[in-house]
Amino acid sequence: MTLHVLFTTDGIPGWIGFEPREGSEEMPATVKVGKADVACDVPFLAAYLRDPATGKWAKRPKPPAPTAEERQAARQAQRRAERQEARRLARDAARRERLFDRLVDVAARLDPDFAKAVADLEAEFGDTGE
Repeated sequence: MTLHVLFTTDGIPGWIGFEPREGSEEMPATVKVGKADVACDVPFLAAYLRDPATGKWAKRPKPPAPTAEERQAARQAQRRAERQEARRLARDAARRERLFDRLVDVAARLDPDFAKAVADLEAEFGDTGE
């Protein structure tokens, strides 16, 4: 299948597809990178860019390392997300406990044997309600 690519002004493949699109270029099956012929497929296009001035292919540069401020902001966002998840889990547990207590109360009213079993458990282990 022939790939069609729409490049950004920096030479980065911004859109890749199998059908032509306005402004896209049809890519050959192989391209020259240095002296080697390389298959022009999606992984290649994701890893390389084309110099707009010369048309030569080069590996994409690594993105710059995050700054100290960016790392700190990411850590704060992670901690905030962890706290929110902990609060959500605590609310869910409390809700399930309330529902379970209501279920036990209803079952105890309907079945005297169940009520006796619950009373025996509470006597043995004490009230675990917090």
